[in-house]
Amino acid sequence: MTALDSGFDAAFVPQVRDDLLVAAIGNEAMAWAPSAPVPTMLDQVNYIVFQLVDGDGSVGDLVADVHEVIGIPESMAEARIQAALATLHMGGLLANSPGAADETKPPTLTGVDVVDPNFLLGPPNN
Repeated sequence: MTALDSGFDAAFVPQVRDDLLVAAIGNEAMAWAPSAPVPTMLDQVNYIVFQLVDGDGSVGDLVADVHEVIGIPESMAEARIQAALATLHMGGLLANSPGAADETKPPTLTGVDVVDPNFLLGPPNN
């Protein structure tokens, strides 16, 4: 797998942890890793990717499936899968995430839209 600053490698086979607390809320979910200080909110797309990340398919497989089934351009599918995986990684939800053994060190991510797991902790800015 390549460094996170360039995204997840197409050959990487992601898998979610098996010790998560997950609460489905309609088409979305909250997932909480035991080591995380706060839960991670998964929007509809992130929750779908979360359910697909089972340790069987690579990032490239996920991108190809989304492209084929939904019909969006492959570059758009890749960007959305990368963003969803980054959200899962930042929330500590991936079992085989780079740096999973050192969860105290935040990863460096560039060019990926990451949902901050702390976004629910404070009131919105006015």
